[in-house]
Amino acid sequence: MDPDKAARSNKRPGVPPTAAEASATGDPAPDEYRPHLQVPGLLRSWKLPPQEDRPPPQRGNKMAPAQPEAEAEAGARDHAPPTHESSMTQDARSAAQHSGRNPHIIPTIATTTAAVVGLVCLELYKVVQGHQQLESYKNSFINLALPFFSFSAPLAPTCHQYYDQEWTLWDRFDVQALQPGGKEMTLKQFLDYFKTKHRLEITMLSHGVSMLYSFFMPPPKLKERLDQPMTGIVSRVSKRNLGHHVRTLVFELCCNNESGEDVDVPYVRYIIR
Repeated sequence: MDPDKAARSNKRPGVPPTAAEASATGDPAPDEYRPHLQVPGLLRSWKLPPQEDRPPPQRGNKMAPAQPEAEAEAGARDHAPPTHESSMTQDARSAAQHSGRNPHIIPTIATTTAAVVGLVCLELYKVVQGHQQLESYKNSFINLALPFFSFSAPLAPTCHQYYDQEWTLWDRFDVQALQPGGKEMTLKQFLDYFKTKHRLEITMLSHGVSMLYSFFMPPPKLKERLDQPMTGIVSRVSKRNLGHHVRTLVFELCCNNESGEDVDVPYVRYIIR
């Protein structure tokens, strides 16, 4: 199975996809893009000139074959028509014929998709600029056929708590796999880490649909796994090898506090490399 598909299929229900997927694949954080951005003060005098779109002449519901060669080649590449073995590009006539197979593709690109991309980019600018107030962000609802535009403030995520620590579904535990000696953390060290640092006793530990540890596990199997590295247990239980591209793993926990009561806690991002 494709590791990316496996990561998506193993997400915990309710976790925002960006959080779990970014944790599993090790995607760059927004802070890594900051050095490549312009200083906000310099953007005040910057103007974006509108790009006039010259629509090709219409013939019924199809694009006319008479269009510049460069536009034909770009359209052929975008819509990926069948190519000949002797040539990797399409002439104007073949590109126009392929574009004519879907008469709605040009209006769709020029309206709905453009509006959605613009609204998404506006919110991404706020994330990169570091806005912390929830009121700074907006949910957008549009219907271009009416037309109807509506904006509302997003709801705050549900807040949970264990001891005096508050957390939401956007939070997580970060655990480094490599120990000071250079060896990877074993299951026993993983359990002891949460018991000593977070005062949490792990009762069940899972990765996706694979159960790695539970308090009701048979003693022989538990004894065998306690001294094994975490990645080895994941590979053995899930029956798949972890490639070199896998930099982190996502673990789900069921924990008890010092009073023996079950508490909700964030997921764990286990950092391998």
